[in-house]
Amino acid sequence: MATYQRGILTTDLNSSVYGLVQSVGKSGQCQIVTAEDENGNTFCAEQVNPTENVNLEFVYDTSKTLTSIRTVGTPGETPVTVTIGTDKYMVQSWNDQQSNSGFRRLSLSCTRYTKNGVPANGT
Repeated sequence: MATYQRGILTTDLNSSVYGLVQSVGKSGQCQIVTAEDENGNTFCAEQVNPTENVNLEFVYDTSKTLTSIRTVGTPGETPVTVTIGTDKYMVQSWNDQQSNSGFRRLSLSCTRYTKNGVPANGT
């Protein structure tokens, strides 16, 4: 008989960062680079820059501050990161969703490059 998982298995996420974790979604991707022959046809292809992407959703804890998250993408600012276990992910985008019929929610889209440790793992 099949066994099904309920709940979030990612227990090493520092949920105190923004509030109560509601969902965690992980995916991977890479870029495809190609070279063409003299006729313009693809001659070879290679996968480069593999990344691991994480989408997180929190019920926002109003005792926390969103000041640092608002600097995402600002030139010269230290990248905003989220740590899961020993892996550090750069925040690519965020969404602060407010509603009069539910709790305030914060969603983060995060990325880490799996080659060369960008951003650096650990603290």
